[in-house]
Amino acid sequence: MTQPVFPLARDLQPVSASIQERIAPSDTSELQRLGAAFVSDLQLSSCLLSILRAMRDIVLYGQACNQNPAVLCTDDHEFFRSLNREVEHKLLSYVYSESTTRGRPISEATSYLGSLEAVTRIASICYLNHFLIVSPPSSGLGRALTRHLKQALADCPWPPLSKEGHGLLAWVLFIGAQSSAGQVERPWFVERLSRIALVCGWHTWRQMADVLIDYFYLPSTNQADWESIWNEAMV
Repeated sequence: MTQPVFPLARDLQPVSASIQERIAPSDTSELQRLGAAFVSDLQLSSCLLSILRAMRDIVLYGQACNQNPAVLCTDDHEFFRSLNREVEHKLLSYVYSESTTRGRPISEATSYLGSLEAVTRIASICYLNHFLIVSPPSSGLGRALTRHLKQALADCPWPPLSKEGHGLLAWVLFIGAQSSAGQVERPWFVERLSRIALVCGWHTWRQMADVLIDYFYLPSTNQADWESIWNEAMV
């Protein structure tokens, strides 16, 4: 999770009104809630939230690809491939910016992050690596991301101090379990998911899915794997 060698040549590209209209969920869709819990979490920085807003557009683009591909054109696909790279770069690099480090040495750039901020940042990178461009859990990148995510979670207060913290960490644990499929770390994530579900009184997958939709969770893309993780945690 080191600082990227080259900076971005520009800020994140804005998603045009035309694209937003075509990828937007219907007014009655539960996907209107997508990402809402990040915005209400006061422990996340404004810089991270601005990146997550762009990431929300990527997630909605993925939903459109799966459910209504006819609304998208070749230029849209190229735009989102580029935006995906930019968002990943921003997630890696924003902690090293002058406005974020506030004069601290670069070597200490990530040490001051709040624990939930650090976990959210790494989990978002992991989510992207299971979304448009998939990195298998057994790959070098997949293994490295899993180790970073596990360490960030280990550094978090347990159990979380707030209700919002419970939902956020549950979302992160699903990502960790998916990222470590077939690897030795998988039971570590699943066991903690089981504990947090017990604390929160989540007894059914329907209850759990209703929490996850407020983060980044697409039933069409994530449900099969994540419901399997849930069943594993409930054994």
